Amino acid sequence: MHPAIHVAHDVNAPDGGEDGRISWREGPDHTPFLPGRRCRFQLKTGKFSPHQARREVLASDNSAKPAIQSVIQQGGHYMLLCADSYTHTQIEKRLRAIHEALDSAGVSAAQDQIRLLDGSQIADWVNAHTPTAIWVKEQLGQSVPGKFSTWYDWKGRSEHEVPFVDDSRIEPIVRAIKDRLSERPSHIRLVGLSGIGKTRLCLEAMTRVHADSAVGRPVQDYVMYASLSEITPHEAYHVVNRLSKSGGFAVVVLDDCDASTNRRLRQMALHKSSNLLLITICDDISFKPDKNTIRVGKAPVAVIKALVDSVSSTLSVLDRHRIVRLAGGSTRAAIGIAEHAQSGRHLDYVEDDSLVLPYVCGNNSVNREAVLKAAQLLAVFGPVKIENKSAGPKAAAAESELEDHLSILTGIGDGISRDGLFAAIQSLLERGIAKMNEVYAMIQPSPIAQGLRERQWKR
Repeated sequence: MHPAIHVAHDVNAPDGGEDGRISWREGPDHTPFLPGRRCRFQLKTGKFSPHQARREVLASDNSAKPAIQSVIQQGGHYMLLCADSYTHTQIEKRLRAIHEALDSAGVSAAQDQIRLLDGSQIADWVNAHTPTAIWVKEQLGQSVPGKFSTWYDWKGRSEHEVPFVDDSRIEPIVRAIKDRLSERPSHIRLVGLSGIGKTRLCLEAMTRVHADSAVGRPVQDYVMYASLSEITPHEAYHVVNRLSKSGGFAVVVLDDCDASTNRRLRQMALHKSSNLLLITICDDISFKPDKNTIRVGKAPVAVIKALVDSVSSTLSVLDRHRIVRLAGGSTRAAIGIAEHAQSGRHLDYVEDDSLVLPYVCGNNSVNREAVLKAAQLLAVFGPVKIENKSAGPKAAAAESELEDHLSILTGIGDGISRDGLFAAIQSLLERGIAKMNEVYAMIQPSPIAQGLRERQWKR
């Protein structure tokens, strides 16, 4: 199906009875909300009485408006979209007034050629296409429930500014998406070390599922993305549960999804009424794999090298080779270290610290010394518990354990306070140097962690 869609840019221009139109030649004869292959729309806000309905279809000389007469004579449909809500009886009165007006103008329309959708019916239509609704809210600058994004907004995030480098690891993900689209409801779980590019691979894989797939349109048009580092599990449960029970189609991608949250989301997404493809992304490599799991390995050296070359082409070849080695298969570390390396400066005879420390501490860290101490302690003693999600009778014991973790590290941290340590770890988490696994923080990738461990032991 290749629809032609037209909506006037100037809403105040004379429209002859038409604000928009949709038509198509191939594919289904109708959809759940479009009664035929040729539809013309008139949009009405505010109250819309039967008298106004009658006048809406007539010109000043009481002839039928050209756009309406044309679509009726071609066997199409004229649809009024009204913002207000009406009862069935009220809708019938307005439709009857329209038919009487057209009859008086010499235009005969079948009963089903004139439709009126009120606000509640339009809401049902919109809610059947949740990713589109999210896109509209983004364009209007309105907040999106649950902080979900469309694929296009996801792609526009700052972490995706570096051009994608062709990567063989993407192929199993593309195949899985294609296969699962024909088996809905379905689930894919991407598992691998933090920072190796799982999220970017998933993002780019969407563009390789073409328009001739099971959904008939580019799959990225149906994507809803959120990271569980930015929303709560409860927000994710609410959105997925609502979508699942509505029967609407969407590809829901949830990043930083731990094992327990994944299990609950999967149960919701695979509900018998669901039409979802759920994709969860996780750093927990100890997760027990099943048929829905795709293990993503470290990025190939060729990929890391291409990323470093694109970010820091002014550095010497030897410097770039050192960054590739330090990255250890982590695309995030490769880009981060390369971006923090001083452009044009030869680092051939400088310690690796000159490359790694600006990446770890950040250019704008309030207290670089505290952040470095926190990173070294996490590298040596991590994973470290820094968050208490317990409730009820076990909460007190969990809080005591949390206190112990941070208190022990504070005693080793050479003058750093407990609050200072917590704030520094939060800074590392916010910049992606440290990652959370359930309630535990750790440093990844391993070459960065190893260098930080060596610095701590030297102290």
